Amino acid sequence: MQVLRVFHISLFGLLSLLLPSQNIDSLKQLLKTNIHDSMRCTVLGKLIEFESDDNVWPAYNEEVMRIAQKNLELYKPGSRIYQSFRQSIANCISNRAYLSMSRGNISEAIAQYNQSLEMNEEFGNKKEQANIINSLGIIFQNQGNIARAIDCYHRSIMLQEETGDRQGLAYTLNNLGTIYKNQKEYDKAIEAYDKALKILTELNDMEGVGRQYNNIGVLYGDRSDYEKALEYYQKGLQKYKEVNFVKGMAGTYNNIGFIYYRQEKSEAAIENFEKSLKMREEIKDREGTAYTLANFGSVYFQKKQYDKSLDYAAWEWFWNFRLKWIWTRGLGICES
Repeated sequence: MQVLRVFHISLFGLLSLLLPSQNIDSLKQLLKTNIHDSMRCTVLGKLIEFESDDNVWPAYNEEVMRIAQKNLELYKPGSRIYQSFRQSIANCISNRAYLSMSRGNISEAIAQYNQSLEMNEEFGNKKEQANIINSLGIIFQNQGNIARAIDCYHRSIMLQEETGDRQGLAYTLNNLGTIYKNQKEYDKAIEAYDKALKILTELNDMEGVGRQYNNIGVLYGDRSDYEKALEYYQKGLQKYKEVNFVKGMAGTYNNIGFIYYRQEKSEAAIENFEKSLKMREEIKDREGTAYTLANFGSVYFQKKQYDKSLDYAAWEWFWNFRLKWIWTRGLGICES
């Protein structure tokens, strides 16, 4: 499922085009200069966007909140710059909600998302409304409130179609497809995934295209149509290779190995798990490594090599990351 941290300052959005967005060090250096608070918020927003460490970016988020709240006292209510700082505050609240959700504080996350949603409805910011409603849909889906989650996704899709937010639309269609897949409404899932795939292809988002091919592969795997699953995994793998997205390639090799495991083609499964494990260790994807190690245990159990099936390393990784997985006599298998 896709949920994103957000940061937009409508009045100063064009300034982001002037920033070296791919160079985090340059952004940090810019913060040390004497720049206007509006630009400072934009730079911090870029750091929030590009920083993946949940132990780092929240500090940037709180700094934006502090700056924006301070500036509300300096400008006339209703002015464009005043409203831009209020938008900053709304986005900071959404980011707080994202963090609360990732830490399991669900009630707090819902309250924060609703607070930000109310502000964005006041601003008429339909794009951000759609993002928030999509995030609420993910929460409701994880809670098992399927009807409410589907309603959120459809509301988000309507807003994204209205605003022309095609990237956001693709993400929400992906989430809708996943919920239908989990409900075994496969035709609806394929329809949503295909729409997302078409959009991402038009946007030339090869990582996204690879992800959609993988999602469709998982769907066909769930239906025991293994040849079709392999076909889509190979398509996804090719797209990941085009952009050298190693994490995606590693996950796809893991999924291909899973299909061979299901077909009881143990050697082919091991070959693909080995490729996945090597890549995941190289990029230090510790959770992904745990999944693949666990899968080695399963395939060796299938081969009746019981001494290998309970590889200690797999158990160690699992306990370290508290993965919610039922491992019964070495029969667990993990898709990623």
